[in-house]
Formats: sequence, structure tokens, C-alpha cells
Amino acid sequence: MHKIWQIFDPRTALIGLFAFLFLLALSIHYMLLYSDGFDWLQGPDYQPVEVTAGMSVLPSGK
Repeated sequence: MHKIWQIFDPRTALIGLFAFLFLLALSIHYMLLYSDGFDWLQGPDYQPVEVTAGMSVLPSGK
């Protein structure tokens, strides 16, 4: 096993491994967020709320 680390630089190999795993984790999370069944933020039965009563920006003047 020590012969492998004589061929590859351990710092470069570990940085490359961590970068690959981080990008893999991000891509998996984005795929799950964009799917309907596994979206944990909005859920499978998400219904957007409709605004029924409008509000005025400023109160009426004198």
C-alpha cells in the first residue's frame, strides 16, 4: 500500500477525492430537490398559497 503513495502525492489525491465527493453530493442533492417525490423542502403535496385579499402599500391620506 505504501508504494501507491510513492506514485501519487497524498495531498493532491486527497484534495481531488474531497472535491469529487463534494461535487457528487451536490449533484445528488440537486437531483433529489428537482424530483417531485423526494423534494423535502416543499413535499410531494405542495400547493402554493394564493393571496385573496390585497393590501394597500400606503394608507390613504387626509
